Order: sequence, then structure tokens, then C-alpha cells
Amino acid sequence: MKHIIAFWLFAWLALFGASVQATEQSTHVVVAGETLSKISGVNWKADCELNKLANCNKIHVGQTLKLTAVASVGKTHAAVVHHPSCITLGAAPWNPEHRLERTLEGIDQLTTLTSAQKAVAKRLVQEGVKTSENQLVRDELFKEMLYLSKVSGQAKHVYDKPVCTSEEGGKPEVMDTYALGDGTYLAIPRRCGNPAVYMKPEPVVVPPVAPVVEVPSSVPTPVVNMPESGCPIDPKLVVGAEYEPKHSGNDAKSVYAAWAGYCTYRVAHGTVGVGVGGQFSAWEGHVNGGAGKFSGDISLVGPAVEYISDAGWDVESKLLAGELNETFRQGNYRSERHFDVAGMSVAYNNYERRNRGEKWLPETQASIVWAVPTQQAHDFNTYVNAAVRQWVYDGALQPYVQAGYFLEDPTAESMSLRVGIADSNRICGIGAGVDIDLKQGGEAFAVGGWCDVVKGMQVYRKQQRIKQVIVEDDDANIDVY
Repeated sequence: MKHIIAFWLFAWLALFGASVQATEQSTHVVVAGETLSKISGVNWKADCELNKLANCNKIHVGQTLKLTAVASVGKTHAAVVHHPSCITLGAAPWNPEHRLERTLEGIDQLTTLTSAQKAVAKRLVQEGVKTSENQLVRDELFKEMLYLSKVSGQAKHVYDKPVCTSEEGGKPEVMDTYALGDGTYLAIPRRCGNPAVYMKPEPVVVPPVAPVVEVPSSVPTPVVNMPESGCPIDPKLVVGAEYEPKHSGNDAKSVYAAWAGYCTYRVAHGTVGVGVGGQFSAWEGHVNGGAGKFSGDISLVGPAVEYISDAGWDVESKLLAGELNETFRQGNYRSERHFDVAGMSVAYNNYERRNRGEKWLPETQASIVWAVPTQQAHDFNTYVNAAVRQWVYDGALQPYVQAGYFLEDPTAESMSLRVGIADSNRICGIGAGVDIDLKQGGEAFAVGGWCDVVKGMQVYRKQQRIKQVIVEDDDANIDVY
């Protein structure tokens, strides 16, 4: 009898303790930053019905919610494993502003990538140069995936495991894919930022069939090597200005722009672009102690081609034609000249050291524009504008040194030396130095600045994408970290 009484007493105490625990954890007061899916995990639909919410996406701070099950409030979503060997994504939140930083740290920990591949991957991710945007489907395989845990602060490597979405019945994860140039692809699921080396599906081997004999057409069919997804456009626009303050009554100022638009497609070891581009420069100033005023401009346009190597360099060339205009006034004297000109431009950029993660002398740039009159002109022979820029250090600020050369034979010839600095993304820079007149002699202080307009727009869009809610669900607010 004593044993029976003790058994019932123990059972009653256990039942009472369980009911107390359920009571303690059956409600939750909403705090700032929480959503129903974060509080209830996979039970959010049931909790939405239990609390008779008109809109499951809308809860407010201080609201008391009834919970159908114990929820790990203030922690992370419970892992939803759809498959015995499945790795669930998106299980650990962190500040969206830190996602890029954590992703870059994760790339460094990928063991299946070489140091050169890691450098390329980090540059592509930072600059937002995606190959494609894909939907991550259930049980998709990766060669290696780094599962970043924001709870333990540790990284878990997962090899040859199916990867599942983070919500039962939810939308597939969106992932950005980056081509590393040698057949290797890096995939970054937007929700969690876990870097992964993508395992491309094996090609299907089709057994050979008997050849079909066709009568050849009189007109051969051209073979066009264009991408299956169309023609991605690569735009370019760099603008700048130079100013030489007054010295002995003389001064000078100028503006310039270089632009292009390319239709690009992949080749064996890089990307080729074919399109159209142009150059524009305009200048004005005073000479002869300020008594004479000069002005001029040159406009050039023509077909252009570019090649971007996966090794870390690119080259751009344009065949140009246009017009050169000049005016000069001093007292009662006035001169106006107009020349039709033709020429070409070449620009070269080498950033192999930057891709390898080397901080000193990470990048070298060089460019030249050359034009000659298309008709005979005794007072104008050649136009040349060339520059070489060496980036000194890859840091939060980007210092550089630059040398330039200008020739408008036979009237003007000069060179310039600049020391400058740009922002971390090399969108805009400003430099100061000296201009040296190689015809008349003498030196003058000068200052100038430039901006890569297209790169600035790309960086801005990338920053806005990081701040946006990437994953959305029609029925509930799925958090994005």
C-alpha cells in the first residue's frame, strides 16, 4: 500500500512540475526585433491561429503571445531536419551589416580552394560580380560547405552532404554564384551567407547515334560563340577634372570623360566584350601673362573591344574618329581651328597582386589616346594623352602615384606628376602635384580628381542589397540575417 501511495505521489508531483513548466513557457512577451517565425520557429502557423492574429507578419512590442510549444526565444530557430543527412541553412542570425565580413572570413576557411582562388572569390563578392542567381533546392550537393555558427563562434565544414532549406514548406534559398575562372564556382546562400564550393552537375552522356547526311547549303552557317543566357552588358564611365591655378597671370583647367558599353561572353580563360566607346576632353585657360585666352575640345567615338582575364588583368581598346576644335583670342587677334581626326586608345589594368592578397603595389593601370588629322594640316600633326597610375597600398584608403604626358604637336607638350588618394573601393580619387611645360619651360602646381561612376553605382546597389530583406514568404515573415 505504501508503494502504491508513493507511486501516485511521485506521478502527481511530476505532472504538477510539467504543468508548471508548460505554464511558465506557454506565453511570451514580444521584444524589439522579434517576429513570429523567430519566436515560434516551425510552429508559427499554429501560434498565429492560436492568438487569432489578423496578419501573421504583424506583432508589436509588449504583446503577449500564447505558444503551442516550448520555443527557444532569444536563441535561434530549432533546426528543421528534412533528411537524416541534411544540413539546415539559416539557423543562426547576425547583423546584416556583418554578413559580408563573416562571408569573407568564411571564404578564408574553405580548404578546397587555393589561396589564389580565395583572393578571386573575395574580390568578386566584394564587388558584387555575380555569375548568376540560383534557387537552392532540397538535397543539393556541394563539394564543401562552411556552416558558420553564430552561437558557438565556430565553423563547421560539411562535405558531400545534401543541403536543405530552413523552413518546412518554405521557399528555396536564393544563392549567388561566382565563377572563379577555372571551372570552380562559389555559392553564397543569401539568407545565411555560408560560403560553399559548388558541385556542378555531371554532364549527361548521350550515346552516339547514326549520323544524318544533309545536303550542304550554298551559304555556310556562321558559328557564333555567344552565351546561352544572352548578352550581359558591361558599362564603363570615368569622369575627371584638372585645375592649374594662376601663376604669372596664366591658368588652365580641363575636364574629361571615357565611356564604353560592351556585350560580354565567356571564353576559355576570361571574358570578351564587344561594343562601342568614346573619349571626350575640353580645356581652357590663359597665357602670355593672362592676356591670351585659349580653349579647345576633342570628341572621339568608335567600336571597342575588351578582354578580362581570369588571371587578374584586363585590356581595353577603341578605334576612334571625331573632331578637334581650338580657339585663341588675344587683343584683336582671333583664331579658330577645326580638324577631323582618327586614332585609337588602349587601357591596361593589372591587379594580380591585389587578387593574391598582397597589400603593397597591388595594382597598375596605364592608358593612351592617340589621334592624327585625317586631312593635311601644317599646324597640327599629332594628339597624344597618356597616363600611368600605380596604386601603392591596399587599405581603408588607397594611395597612388601617377605620371601623365600630353602632346598637341607642334603647339603644346607637357607632363604631369601626381600623388593622390582614393576611397577603399577606388570609386573616386583626388591628386595634387606639378605640371611641367616641355615647350616653353616652367612648372606649375596643379590638382585634379576623378570618379568611376559605374563602379560607384554598382557598390551602392550592392550595399542596398545587403540591407534588404532577401527571403520573403507570403504567409509569414521569415527573417533574413
